[in-house]
Amino acid sequence: MAAAALAGLLVALAAATAGATTESSDAAALGNLYTSWNSPPQLAGWSAGGGGDPCGAGWQGVSCTGSGVTEIKLPGTGLNGSLGYELSNLFSLKTLDLSNNQIQGSIPYQLPPNLTYLNLATNNFSGNLPYSISNMAAIEYLNLSHNSLAQQIGDLFGNLSSLSELDVSFNKLTGDLPTSIGSLSNISSLYMQNNQLTGSVNVLSGLGLTTLNIANNNFSGWIPKEFSSIPDVMKLIPEWTCSSTTTFHATTP
Repeated sequence: MAAAALAGLLVALAAATAGATTESSDAAALGNLYTSWNSPPQLAGWSAGGGGDPCGAGWQGVSCTGSGVTEIKLPGTGLNGSLGYELSNLFSLKTLDLSNNQIQGSIPYQLPPNLTYLNLATNNFSGNLPYSISNMAAIEYLNLSHNSLAQQIGDLFGNLSSLSELDVSFNKLTGDLPTSIGSLSNISSLYMQNNQLTGSVNVLSGLGLTTLNIANNNFSGWIPKEFSSIPDVMKLIPEWTCSSTTTFHATTP
């Protein structure tokens, strides 16, 4: 009888373990996020403490492949608080969309390393662009617009050969453009308008852009002749309704 009871207990434990389909590190990271967002009740299924099962229990906005969390999509869901400190443990995460919320504080220096899509637009982030961006070699889409990011843009782009769209518009970024931005070999759309950037834009002249907006900054110098071949150059020089705060010579050398 005791042997039968023990066997039943082992079966029950095995079933419970099998039911927890999410990697423990992923579950813990999402639990930390939930706590960092002040445990928002509007997120169906979410719980704190890392004891939940995001993949098996179908947490709102979460998609998985196997036991790994691959997508978190929660735009416009009224989130506040911060991004916590365990995002770098989400090794399977490819898509993170937390746009149009009220999340604040700095963007963590340790981000999910294998992201291809990151959208943190229209929040209340401050501080600078974290260096961990430079390690996201698979990133294809990066949108950090409409926040309060400040300071100079570091040399973050040397390893981002897959990046096709970059949007850092409507922030408070300062200083000259980093030389590494000229190594974005796959970039097609670049939005940097409404910042406080300075210096020359020559570093952008060799990029294969189809869309460029750098209006409402404090750039100076000649407009590279290569810009004339960009199909969609928005508000670039005064003749093209650029704000007077962006100063260029109106002719190419």
